[in-house]
Amino acid sequence: FKQRGHTMYNYGIDYMLERFTNSEIKKAISMFDTKFVDYNNILTVKLSEILPEMDASHRSKLKKKLIENMVIQEHNKLIMLNPYIFIPRGDKNIQNSQYLTQRVWKYLFEDCNIGSDDVVRHAEHMFGSDAQTKIRVGKGKFSKTIEC
Repeated sequence: FKQRGHTMYNYGIDYMLERFTNSEIKKAISMFDTKFVDYNNILTVKLSEILPEMDASHRSKLKKKLIENMVIQEHNKLIMLNPYIFIPRGDKNIQNSQYLTQRVWKYLFEDCNIGSDDVVRHAEHMFGSDAQTKIRVGKGKFSKTIEC
């Protein structure tokens, strides 16, 4: 019950190829490993553990670029991989887990008005009960994150 099919994931890969270098793409893809990400595409370790070969400055620049291009987002000090680029594994105990994970991404990072009770509950499950909604507005260097 993923919201968008495999075609959407192909667009996500094309999107990354247009905006990132080969080494940046490899580093982004290395984040999507069962050792580093849970069933909702939330990183379970720090970026320094995933990318130990990078110094803090370059890691910070890569993180900023990934956030600006909506490959990852940070919420409640947790980093989430875009479920429209990286298919979440989902939780077999939660009905439509992959779909809900995608809806949480849209709700928290794209449009705060699309939240339903199920989506809000899943967001609280993913990020904790004190999850505040934030949305990124604008493009490029003129964008900023605001709370809804």
